[in-house]
Amino acid sequence: MLLDNGYKNEEPELVKLISFAYDLYEDKLDYIGFECDLFPRLYTYNHKSYDTFRIKDGIVWGHRGYANHSECRMYTQLGLTVGQVIDDKLEFDYAIMFNVDDKNNYTSTDLLKPKNSEIYEPELEYVYADGWEELSKQERIKLFIKSMVILGFREKDVKQVMDGTMSAREAYMNIAPDDKKYKQWVNVGRRVYEFENNVAISGHYSNVRDIDRFPFPFEGEIIIDCSRAASSCINLSSNTRKVRLINVNQNKDSIKYANLRNATIDEVIDLSKVDATRTKFGHQKVCNLMHSIAKLEDMDLTLACDIDGNSFQVNEKGRAKINGFGDPILAKTIISEYEKKDSNLMILANADTKEMIEQTLATNRDGIGLVRTETLFYSRKKKEKYISLFLLDDYEVNDNLLEDFKEKQKKLLELIFSSFTDEAITVRLFDFRIQDILKYFVMTREELEEHYYWDFDINIRGAKYFEYHHTKLLKAQIEAIFEICSKYSGKVSILVPYIEDLYSLEYIKNVISDINNSYKIDYRLGAMIENLESIYQCDKIAQLVHFISFGLNDLTESVTKKSRDIRDTDFCYLNEEVKWFMNEAIYRAKVGNKNINIGICGEHTNYLENLEFFNSIGIHYISTNPFYVSILKEQLRTGEKENTLVKRYEIK
Repeated sequence: MLLDNGYKNEEPELVKLISFAYDLYEDKLDYIGFECDLFPRLYTYNHKSYDTFRIKDGIVWGHRGYANHSECRMYTQLGLTVGQVIDDKLEFDYAIMFNVDDKNNYTSTDLLKPKNSEIYEPELEYVYADGWEELSKQERIKLFIKSMVILGFREKDVKQVMDGTMSAREAYMNIAPDDKKYKQWVNVGRRVYEFENNVAISGHYSNVRDIDRFPFPFEGEIIIDCSRAASSCINLSSNTRKVRLINVNQNKDSIKYANLRNATIDEVIDLSKVDATRTKFGHQKVCNLMHSIAKLEDMDLTLACDIDGNSFQVNEKGRAKINGFGDPILAKTIISEYEKKDSNLMILANADTKEMIEQTLATNRDGIGLVRTETLFYSRKKKEKYISLFLLDDYEVNDNLLEDFKEKQKKLLELIFSSFTDEAITVRLFDFRIQDILKYFVMTREELEEHYYWDFDINIRGAKYFEYHHTKLLKAQIEAIFEICSKYSGKVSILVPYIEDLYSLEYIKNVISDINNSYKIDYRLGAMIENLESIYQCDKIAQLVHFISFGLNDLTESVTKKSRDIRDTDFCYLNEEVKWFMNEAIYRAKVGNKNINIGICGEHTNYLENLEFFNSIGIHYISTNPFYVSILKEQLRTGEKENTLVKRYEIK
């Protein structure tokens, strides 16, 4: 039953219904008091935070929130009191309280009744007794419907919301006047944001640090009207929803201290009208730099350009370089540097197992593009043996098991380096994917959580896995690579998987460098681009590595939200959105390092239809299954697409 204590729902529509009532009467609220004791008190560490308003005679709406910082969660309470107002005092019949735990999507409901039917005065102490459990389910439903009808909702709509056949928004639209219908209010902590359709028209976004997690009340594009909603300090470094800013030049402080690296701004930003102090620009066009309010050394113009689309020459901090006359020095448009049709695309082979090594030896490959070290442990027997190594951290792992793991890595690498002497070999570090590790494991997820204390919801993988969880495993792999490489005097590239932040990549780079002090190997470092976070930071990543490699399986999952296990066509033929993000990543990478080398691996390398696109965007190499190497090289030689590659399964 929707109103039972312990009610759990991803979309608490009943709570929304009360919140919409506040929207309905927002401009008619009679403020009763900040510390009014209409509802039971909540305490934070050092302050109280709740407000109480009278909507109309007999109805009082209350909202309160408090944060438990140690648990990183936010609690909100929405309350509704029904009674009569007599001589500015409220003689109430009952109050309904919804308690919302934002982190766990947990909602409980309390009924609060007066003791001895006293007339309530705001100065009095808490006078309620819990009465919700004393009512039958039918009485609870009747009481809630009565309250919503008093607020103006239609009885049949309220019932449908309770049955789950109508949303709270639809019920609100049925009663809201035209000037209210398309306005929505969102509460985030103690801040209130107002939207008209998808346009933010009020609110201060300085504390919205992760825009993708903001609870926007609609799908699609978000527009922030800077002339009405304060957007200074906004952080759009992560912005998969493509937030658009409008009327930027109408507000002097619209982009001050802001990170606009992934914001969509159609207008040319006039720096003589806006304060861009400590602003990080993205693909925005700017003008009037010489008359700007902020100093040029205060702005990061790494990705910005002038009105004609020319980029600026910048230093390592993104500050514009100035000529002798005080003008910013322009560079050629970076896009033209890689939009070339002529490409010396190399076809490399993947070599992970004995069978693939044998197949690769029979090809005319240009090198070994990918050695996935985790494939050594894809058998059920080996997974069971090494499961504790993968799930336990540095403090708990068995050192003997770790040494055994290192020896297994060395045997695989020795087989590869001895088979391909004088060839360039790229070794990818262990890419921890919990779904792969557990695919054939006998224990249940619950048993593993209890035995190994592993939080499956965090899903740490790739570079972050090594930094936060398993430095010992990282060092064992690097030592194995360098030991075998030095033995065969081979050429090795080390590929870091699944980059989510620069800190993890920098950490791994430093670990590799420290270990190499003992081996003196002339290696190349690469980074895999497999998610939106790495794309948005590609200019910074490119400054830390010699090459980048698109992991198209993971990137397609990240962009389309589809699983590679469903055998969708998006994992054969490049999705248009994936193509856009690849272009974006290459643009940013060449901003950071114009000499960056760019590669590709994944299922998409097995299809001739994608080859033309890889050529057009200036990819240097692709690494594919050895079975397809000769076919792809013939396609590059002749330019004819007579035979389309067909996978071992049919795409439905």
